[in-house]
Amino acid sequence: MAEFRIHVSERALEEYASGRFQEPEAARLENHLAVCITCRRRLREEKAFGRAVRRALLREPLNIRHETADGPIHLEVAPAADGGWLARHWGRELDGRWQFDSLEEANEWNLRSFAEMYPEHRCTGRCQPLQK
Repeated sequence: MAEFRIHVSERALEEYASGRFQEPEAARLENHLAVCITCRRRLREEKAFGRAVRRALLREPLNIRHETADGPIHLEVAPAADGGWLARHWGRELDGRWQFDSLEEANEWNLRSFAEMYPEHRCTGRCQPLQK
């Protein structure tokens, strides 16, 4: 296969950052990263996004904006007024919410719902964890 002449694809960076990249290709990608500051920056962003999602699943309320073909989609989990956790996702033509007893259930529902609605979505540097 040819060397990376321009830049590494978003999908390849996502797979590499999550440890799913195939070994024969990893060496080529790493050689490119050694000389390409743009792709190294993009890889840092991808890793930061992955860490934010993993933290959210463990114990932090999810708060992420995904950039999709339909525009930005926000995923947020917050304490509910009457106890429990409110999971919400919204965009231009989307507004869904559900209440859960635990933070983990609320985070999981939000991530699973998004994955079902946008199965083709691959995160890029424009998908961002948001500050509360």
